[in-house]
Amino acid sequence: MPNETTRRNGDGPTLARHVPAPLAPREEAFAHVVRDALDSTREIVRDTVALGVLEVRGAGTDLLHKAGETASDIGPRIAWATAAAVFGVVGFVLAIVALFMASEAILPSVPGRLGICAVIFLAVAGLGIYQAARRKKRIV
Repeated sequence: MPNETTRRNGDGPTLARHVPAPLAPREEAFAHVVRDALDSTREIVRDTVALGVLEVRGAGTDLLHKAGETASDIGPRIAWATAAAVFGVVGFVLAIVALFMASEAILPSVPGRLGICAVIFLAVAGLGIYQAARRKKRIV
């Protein structure tokens, strides 16, 4: 008895639960079509998302591989360039100190040593510049 008021154990009036009327055959067919369409849409969306995830993973792997390859090529060159710059600055400073000390001629052996150190540092800086300018050979 839909929408009829009833009493339960002295409680006040309550409404009975409404039971929907059975669907007509035409409505049942339409509901079935709608359910099928929703199921198909869910499958298409799920498959599309799965394909997108696979594409992103593939692109991410390629990108990481390219970044690692670039870093392995450029990293040593940057290290050699930095070492060359440091040794070049130290060699230049030692050469200036050697010239100052040689001009004063207080202790001839100390400027000689500083001059030798300057030459060594400058030679290392030259080697570093050569290594930084050289490209890594690729094995095909």
